[in-house]
Amino acid sequence: MKLKVHIFKPLIFASLIFLSIEVITFFRIGKAKITEASIENTFFDNKFKKLDVGQKYFVLYKSQIFKNNNADFIQIGDSSGFFGIRPNIINTYLNGLDFLNISCCADSGWDGYVYQANYYLKNNPDAKYLVLYTSPYSLPMQYKKGFSEDLNHIFGDIKDKNFFKVFNYIPTLYYRKRVLNFLYQNSIEDKEKEYKRAMDNLGIAKNFESYTGYKYEQLLEYLKFSRGWLPFDRKDGWKDMPIAKCGPSILRNFYDASGKPTLNSALQKVKNITDRYDVNLIVIFNPVACEDSEKIVPIHNDLLTFKKSNPDVFIPFDFINSIDKEEFSDHWHLTPKASIFHSHKVGKVLGNYINTSE
Repeated sequence: MKLKVHIFKPLIFASLIFLSIEVITFFRIGKAKITEASIENTFFDNKFKKLDVGQKYFVLYKSQIFKNNNADFIQIGDSSGFFGIRPNIINTYLNGLDFLNISCCADSGWDGYVYQANYYLKNNPDAKYLVLYTSPYSLPMQYKKGFSEDLNHIFGDIKDKNFFKVFNYIPTLYYRKRVLNFLYQNSIEDKEKEYKRAMDNLGIAKNFESYTGYKYEQLLEYLKFSRGWLPFDRKDGWKDMPIAKCGPSILRNFYDASGKPTLNSALQKVKNITDRYDVNLIVIFNPVACEDSEKIVPIHNDLLTFKKSNPDVFIPFDFINSIDKEEFSDHWHLTPKASIFHSHKVGKVLGNYINTSE
């Protein structure tokens, strides 16, 4: 028996050293910072010489700024809402209620929207309305799952009920990003460079300072001020907007691999979340430059099925809402100037809605 214990002594000794280091790190760094680092380690790929997409950074930035914001209206969805809806304008129509723009990117996937909805409604118990804002071009099959599974890790699973839950994430992993930067990138990227790179990745860095009056390093400060909106100017060399009949470019993101329509079922997932938290669901489709056509009748029919099953959902605009092509920076996004007019339009509609539903 003594011989067997002797054999395991090195393992026991190594385990004690490991546990001691982790415990010391935990109490030195603290639960909050370690948990935040564990979220980044789970969310970002941290691959050798390969930086993550800018979209992920903006999802993270907004979660850090607006997690416990207690807004009355919370907007989720793709980048058409991120760049097209200005909460500071919307708020002028809401009789003292507060509108928050959490929208980021179609890359999140529609399941990602569901995880975000659950996260923000759970952490903002005063919320009364969830706004799902999406472009007709970004139907559920555009990115399929996207990086929704990564969002599930940070929005769907993390809870703060158990103090010792942090030990599910090794505390010394707090230093992982610094080690990777030191070994692979030779320097620790400062926040100004990180913000600019993330904005460059989305195509919004070029005119950020001129449009907002803020420096790159003040990105989070501006996001907080704007309640989640950023300007997106016309892309250099972008092709003309499609102004003919809407067709394949929208329809191809509608059917799944088996040929089944997906809009109704995807919307129902979001509705299930709003029912869970007893808030009202509002669905808004971004304007497009193309005109309605018979080719997308199946989408209208699928949306009608959802409306009939959920008469309490407010959908103020048609699926295809055509406006002049000069109002767009590209197929999906309104120009900063157009976002002003559009936000006034949406604000008036929402103001009338809350006045008549009270």
